[in-house]
Amino acid sequence: MNWHHLLYYSNGKLYWKVSPANRVKIGDEAGNPNKYGYARFAYKGKYYLAHRVIWEMHYGAIPEGMEVDHIDHDRLNNVISNLRLASSSDNSRTMSLRSTNKSGTSGVSWNAARNKWQARVWANGKRINLGLFETREEAVAVREAANLKHNYHANHGK
Repeated sequence: MNWHHLLYYSNGKLYWKVSPANRVKIGDEAGNPNKYGYARFAYKGKYYLAHRVIWEMHYGAIPEGMEVDHIDHDRLNNVISNLRLASSSDNSRTMSLRSTNKSGTSGVSWNAARNKWQARVWANGKRINLGLFETREEAVAVREAANLKHNYHANHGK
């Protein structure tokens, strides 16, 4: 879709060039955070994610199988320099730590049944167990080595 006739981009935000609904005026910001923290807006009964629209306005259609990733992990920071194309697996590798993570490192967890630290990594769509370790530091070191081996990004698990 050619977004340029509907919207204009400025400093990571989209603004309406037209009035798509009675309560929306020309110049109003397009988009509010959804329940997942991404800015989205509605047009003709369909919802669109602002970061994807911004990418398309700058670079054209998003290739099949690719996603638009927020480099700094801030889902509302849609400045074009903060957006990049990534495959689904690359995008998942650079995710922020889950709020339930207790080890401070992605792929490292406490195995209560064995009373040891466990390290795992995903590669080529498969989970690889890296082993059980006495200390968290050992598990983290093995996971970091696996990150390098499997070409994980530098900000993975940070």
